[in-house]
Amino acid sequence: MTVRCTNSTARPKVSSGRPSGSARSASASSPFGVDCRWPEQIDTLAAEAGLRIEARYADPGREPFGPSSKSHMSVYRKP
Repeated sequence: MTVRCTNSTARPKVSSGRPSGSARSASASSPFGVDCRWPEQIDTLAAEAGLRIEARYADPGREPFGPSSKSHMSVYRKP
């Protein structure tokens, strides 16, 4: 399972449970929404689902994730 959320280093502004001001926010015509979470929150949800983090990258090109990363891509495996 791969999870990717943009703007992980800046807290999204939330209105009605959805991030606002983001190009990835759902519009009225969109069939789905986007729920951004901090990497640590996603790790907790994954652990509750029985998954273990294998790797975390800053982007799909596997650049290292760090404090200045503007996005993240986390890879989880089921033990």
